[in-house]
Amino acid sequence: MIILLLAAPLVMAVANQVGMSEQEWGLATEFVVMSLPVLLIGWVWSFGVRHQNGKPITFFCEATLDQPPEEISRQILDVENWSGFGGYGPLPGIKEATFETRTPEIVGSRIRVTNADGSSHVEEIVEWNPETTIELRMGEFSPPLSRLATEFHERWEFDYNGTTQVVRSFELHPKSAWTRPALWCIAFFLKKAIARHLRQMATR
Repeated sequence: MIILLLAAPLVMAVANQVGMSEQEWGLATEFVVMSLPVLLIGWVWSFGVRHQNGKPITFFCEATLDQPPEEISRQILDVENWSGFGGYGPLPGIKEATFETRTPEIVGSRIRVTNADGSSHVEEIVEWNPETTIELRMGEFSPPLSRLATEFHERWEFDYNGTTQVVRSFELHPKSAWTRPALWCIAFFLKKAIARHLRQMATR
């Protein structure tokens, strides 16, 4: 129905120009409706291959929190808090997070995450400066995400001036140009989930 509504004005404009009969108009509409999905898929794939191949999908969210950076960092390191991430739409929330490895210097610590739908992944802390910057690398995804992405990177940046300006930025690395459109959809819902999670943190 959506495709028909999009196609109808185009077909009508062409029909008026060339003087199509009602029967010819119907056949032309049917042809356009059948062709649009193929054209759309081809365009998405072509864009991914020619313009974005090898580049991560990126986005960021920001919020102002009352807590100082050190307190926010402490909350991040407390995996009991991770189940507060509720997901968004079809994107599942976190059911449980546990340390697989916890190093004295924090960098190199690995956290196993189990989601509400049974899927899982591992998050490794690759940078730990609790006053300014934290970075985590997500990988070892279970299917179906393992078929779509190689890894995600999440970066927290803090700017404290009485309150803390927090920027959470993400890089999602697709396995190939073919999986990029699916990862775009995941990035859309993930951004919504992160924005909501930051709002929840602001009310603590």
